[in-house]
Amino acid sequence: MSEQKQNIFGYFDSPEQTSPAFDPGYQVSCPFCDKPLGDRSGIVATSLMRQDRIDNRSYFYRSHRTCRDWATDDQKIDIESRIIDAPDHAANLEVLSTTTLEAE
Repeated sequence: MSEQKQNIFGYFDSPEQTSPAFDPGYQVSCPFCDKPLGDRSGIVATSLMRQDRIDNRSYFYRSHRTCRDWATDDQKIDIESRIIDAPDHAANLEVLSTTTLEAE
């Protein structure tokens, strides 16, 4: 796993936050193709929360829309389970939403 992939996840510490506590920005690579995200055109943000609710954080990551659309369920689970460092714990993740971001 590349260093950028380790830092693809942003998060909010609580539901009341309007800005993330950590935002990796758009300079990171797409977790599916490992190419730079670039501008906001064609980018989707996927929001996740642990189902076991051991913390109040909600997480998100960004990817190219076409990469996510073409990814298999196993590829998505592999990326999303990195939040808790173990693919076998993917059942503890709940995908809250996938939002398409438009260029500004």
